[in-house]
Amino acid sequence: MTENPATNAGSNGSITLCSSDASVSLFAQLGGVPQAGGAWSGPSPVVGGSYDPATMTAGVYTYTVTGIAPCVNASSTVTVTENAAPNAGINGALTLCSNGASVALITGLGGIPSAGGAWSGPSPVVAGNYDPSTMTGGVYTYTVAGVAPCANATATVTVTQFR
Repeated sequence: MTENPATNAGSNGSITLCSSDASVSLFAQLGGVPQAGGAWSGPSPVVGGSYDPATMTAGVYTYTVTGIAPCVNASSTVTVTENAAPNAGINGALTLCSNGASVALITGLGGIPSAGGAWSGPSPVVAGNYDPSTMTGGVYTYTVAGVAPCANATATVTVTQFR
């Protein structure tokens, strides 16, 4: 008599990633003691059992271990949630005259910074604007809050003011 072992795909798992994170093993997200050698399927093709936020789509990925008759296939899932990384833009600079008009500090940043961040610097920043008549030049930092597990993003604008 030959006894075929029961298949074991482990138990369902989940993971939340930041869109800027490195690749992670989907197999490591399964609970229990899943058998190696199964196949992955999901919203994106799975290569080498890894999920890469840079190239793949979040969603439900299914791990299937093929059973040897009369044993049936076993399946478990890993639900991948991906939060967008915040973008504070690229460090930049503004050169202003002390009798000039108020300027939005965000215009000094390069790239495409996300709106809704907070400014800090040598002078209090009101509504994201730099007023040369009342503020001090220096380095102003723009911080965009990340949604866990994404870290906050920061960029700076160096303001040089001529009198």
